[in-house]
This record gives sequence, structure tokens and C-alpha cells, in this order.
Amino acid sequence: MHGVGATATGQIPSGDAGLRYVAEIGNGRSSRSPGDEPVQHVEDENSHKAFNVALLSRPSGVPGLEAGVSLYRDRLEPAGQPTIDETIVAAHVVYQNPIFEQLNEAIFIRHAPADAAPVTTTSSFYTQISRQFGRCRPYFRYEFLDVPSSDPVFSGDMGRSYGPTVGLRVDAAPPVAIKVEYVGLTGGIKAQTNGLTCQFAFTF
Repeated sequence: MHGVGATATGQIPSGDAGLRYVAEIGNGRSSRSPGDEPVQHVEDENSHKAFNVALLSRPSGVPGLEAGVSLYRDRLEPAGQPTIDETIVAAHVVYQNPIFEQLNEAIFIRHAPADAAPVTTTSSFYTQISRQFGRCRPYFRYEFLDVPSSDPVFSGDMGRSYGPTVGLRVDAAPPVAIKVEYVGLTGGIKAQTNGLTCQFAFTF
């Protein structure tokens, strides 16, 4: 997510736990029309600013490990709908070193309309594992997404989708990476995502 606002970060005295905090306030995301630019650059569409707070731990006893939770709050005003309070709770556990990595993240998005419409919660998670072999890094990812059909923001476009992704990244040269990936999802978004892709990336 991109946003326009202010961020404060810092360390919390916590010894070997290595605690850190993040606090943010900004314009939030646009919601009045799907055709609007998602990032509200100049001003928010309402007087309710979005905020995000997070707590992270990087324990000194396990180099490369990070775990954290975050809470994001905003107020949405889609055209022709009542005001909707949005709450996003996320948690992650990541372990990375030069050879091996494992990434895990779960997200829950709660939409609470101001009228009598039901409250909905979208849930999603993924886990990814990879290992470096010379210039090659094969990886495997499994992801899950469940969007309730009654959700007033996502409009039931996705439903439930889940499945694996298998890929290989090759560092052909210091600034060049080649990635081949196959996505095999089952569910509402499989027609939009399934298939074999190849990517050439250049870094500087």
C-alpha cells in the first residue's frame, strides 16, 4: 500500500527481544469510485485520516528472524453507499539469511458499514520458502484468499482462491535477474492469474 502522510519509527528498550515500533498517519486510500487514483496525493476524500501502528521484534539470539503485528484504520465513503469503517490487522514471521528464506504473512480486513448491513471480514495468508544454489534460487509459495460475497468494498468480485506458485530466479549477472514462475490457483481469480510467466529484471 502506498500513502501520503508521516511515519515515525524507533527502537523500544527491550534487551534481546529487539522491539521496534512504527506509527503512521496519512490520507488513506480513495474509495468513492473504482476509477479514482488509489493514492490520495493532495487531500483525503473525507476528514478522517488513516493511521497505522505496528510492533516488530528482531531477536538478537536468532539473526535474520523478524516477527510483527500491525493495525490499520481508515474510513471509506464509496459512492452511493453508507460510510464504512475499515480495519486491517496483519501479522508476519520472516526468516532470511543469504542462503535460505521463509516468509509468512496473514491479513484480516474488516469492513463495518454505518447502516444495518452486515460486517464482513476478508482473510488472506501466504507462506513462501526458497533457497539459494549458486546463481539459482527456486521458491515455492502457497496463498489463500477469502472475500465474502457480501463485502461492500470488494463487491464479491473475488470469492475464495487458493493454491501454489512455483518459480525459479536466476541471477544471470550482477544487475540482471531472470524469473520463471507458474501460478496454479483454484477459485474466483484463477482466470486472472493462472499461467506461466517469465520476467527479466534490471537493478542498479
